[in-house]
Amino acid sequence: MGLDKLDVHDHVAFYYEDHENMVTLLSRVLRLVSDRKEACVFLASEEKEQIVKGILDDTAVGQICIGMDGSAKVPHPYTGLERPPTAESMLAVLGDTIDLATDEGYNAVWVFTESEHLKRMMGQKEHISFESLSNKVFEEKRAVGVCMIDAYGGRSTIMNSIMTHPTLLIKGHVCRNHFYMDPEKCSRVDAGPPNMNFILDKLLEVQMSELEGRCSEEDLRVLNIKLQAEVERRKMVEWALLRSDNDHKTAINAIEEMLFVTDKHNKILVANDAFLSKLDSLGIYGNVIGEDINDVMPFIKGTTLDDLGEVVKTGRGSLKEGRIKFKGKELVFEVKRAPIMNGDEVGRVVSVIRDVTEQRRTKDELIRLREQLSNLMKGQAKEIISLREHITFEQERRILAEGRLLSLVRILERSKISMLVGDCDMRVIYANPAFYSIMGYQKEEMETIDLEDIFVPKERQMVEEIISEMGPRDEVEFLADAMTKDGSNLPCELNVIKIDRDGHVLIIMTASKREDAWSAPIGEV
Repeated sequence: MGLDKLDVHDHVAFYYEDHENMVTLLSRVLRLVSDRKEACVFLASEEKEQIVKGILDDTAVGQICIGMDGSAKVPHPYTGLERPPTAESMLAVLGDTIDLATDEGYNAVWVFTESEHLKRMMGQKEHISFESLSNKVFEEKRAVGVCMIDAYGGRSTIMNSIMTHPTLLIKGHVCRNHFYMDPEKCSRVDAGPPNMNFILDKLLEVQMSELEGRCSEEDLRVLNIKLQAEVERRKMVEWALLRSDNDHKTAINAIEEMLFVTDKHNKILVANDAFLSKLDSLGIYGNVIGEDINDVMPFIKGTTLDDLGEVVKTGRGSLKEGRIKFKGKELVFEVKRAPIMNGDEVGRVVSVIRDVTEQRRTKDELIRLREQLSNLMKGQAKEIISLREHITFEQERRILAEGRLLSLVRILERSKISMLVGDCDMRVIYANPAFYSIMGYQKEEMETIDLEDIFVPKERQMVEEIISEMGPRDEVEFLADAMTKDGSNLPCELNVIKIDRDGHVLIIMTASKREDAWSAPIGEV
């Protein structure tokens, strides 16, 4: 089966022994991809990406998207990934990159992966998870998987490569994969790909080489069947473990508090995203799994970590709070621990940490303000009591004054003397019935006019000048013509007194028709 027969969902393992073999093989593949109007994405080292760029420049191959900045429509797959990336984040970026390339109009996307580079970048555990879970991407999307494996140092056979990268066997069983023995055979002849039975036979040769001479052909056939069943069982167990691990990570990462699990020797076994993010914010980077918690967070040793040994010793959980100072900042943590029993002894300890710095700072501030308020109230108690007595006294005076004023108003309401009260702005404040009856106004109308409005125009300036020139407690009598509501003149004799009381100026005026003039001074009124 030749390269031109490969289609989407296929997965190819290419083996090369030196730089020249790799360049020859990649040149052939890239030209094939260009002819088929398909795209390429490389999850490889920068060295391999530069080699690919040189091949594209030399062969003038066009319409190819590669994973290098500024050289293609598809962005670099590593852009935005955290370091080191996880299998989930790498798979998400890979899926988005394939979708973007197919949206651009490419028929398919060839995904080149360099296993050694990914293993160095992601770590052994995440790399195995990525290789196992990437089958779903190749099965669901229009992608062709190409696993680039170097065979330096004489490791040129497919069996040695499979033993080095065991997950290829899982891929070979799940996907429609095609394995080529080496680049020379791939370029010289279209050798047919070995099937799954062939791979299992080769594994038997490696694992059972000492028994070959002593076992009959029938025994080998039975053993081969058993080995196939064992491979199937182990594959199902591995997939179940991977699914369980993914569910476990999803569950602990959903917890907002910082969570980590240690063994009885204080080694970190599991940590959620909240814990790792907090370490990043404190300037502590890198993979902390397997590290001693006292080495990872030495600044809180002696405060919240000492009870780990107590939990392991007693088997009882704990809830404690500790304050630390780190890089000039005071942090407050609430730590809850729960033991995980292994028989009669504690095997692991789950620790949940809550950062309660802001809550404690707010609580301390409230306590401080409460104490200040208490001290202030004690110091001002006498002044407050004195002020309350003064206010009570003033209220009593006001009530008494209001009563006297009400009595005076009642007297004026029944009086036949025409009386008017105004302020310093010449506005009418009060007029008794005798006054507004001779003027022909209603009570409500009197409260809307000015003092000067009750006089004829020629008298207004004179009245205003007389009142403005009066001093406090001055009393003046004069004659003036008033103007009734209907506009007729009413000759009047006026008696005016000006009173200044607490900054308030009152003008009290009595008026009578000239023929009925009342000669008593207004002060007596």
